[in-house]
Amino acid sequence: MTISMDTSAAPPKMTSDSFKPLLLKLINTPGKFTPEDTKSAMHHLATHGCVLPAQAGAFLAL
Repeated sequence: MTISMDTSAAPPKMTSDSFKPLLLKLINTPGKFTPEDTKSAMHHLATHGCVLPAQAGAFLAL
């Protein structure tokens, strides 16, 4: 059995700017914050330099 992965599409770059909409969604509409949003937010938080310290603190405080 052969498993192939499509590597043609690069994953989106994670930055403090790409974390901002996730944080705003959690603040403004927490009921609409999905498991996929949580996964993305955690990837941002776990990747060095992707979020500002204030953003990380705000996310963890919510």
